[in-house]
Amino acid sequence: YPDVPSIVELARTRATEVLAILQKMLPTPPNPGQAYYINLAAGEGGGWAENAVTPKMAGTISLKPESILSILAHELAHTMYGPEAVDGTPGCRMPDWWSEAHAGWFQRKTIRELGFGDRWPYYSKALAAGDPTLSLDLANLPQDKVRLAWDKAWVIWSILDARYGPEWY
Repeated sequence: YPDVPSIVELARTRATEVLAILQKMLPTPPNPGQAYYINLAAGEGGGWAENAVTPKMAGTISLKPESILSILAHELAHTMYGPEAVDGTPGCRMPDWWSEAHAGWFQRKTIRELGFGDRWPYYSKALAAGDPTLSLDLANLPQDKVRLAWDKAWVIWSILDARYGPEWY
């Protein structure tokens, strides 16, 4: 059986670390006075976010500390959109597939910074095989190419990170 007290303590102590890392990468204005809850659930490898209702919540389905933090990073990234435009409106209004690519990208960067991930920068063999010239039009995406779009976005973001550092975003 898992050590439940240590998992709860992990959520109390390291969840704020995950938030701080994401906030550094995605400086999204906070929602003052709004609570954000973490639902710790037993199981293996998954999560969900409740971002359209109040209170907002991330659910993590795992008993492994690194997985809990990884899932939390992904779900928190769903709630963050980066700097606001000059007029105060949120950025990052993109197609549906982009939301998961975006959250996964920042999840991977966060777990690497926490010391859990070492496969970086991202390289996709599926993208190399399915779109070798990187000609896939992300603005007019066929439904059967959604996974390739995710991979292409990650490759582009890896290139931007390598060239300009994490501040490009």
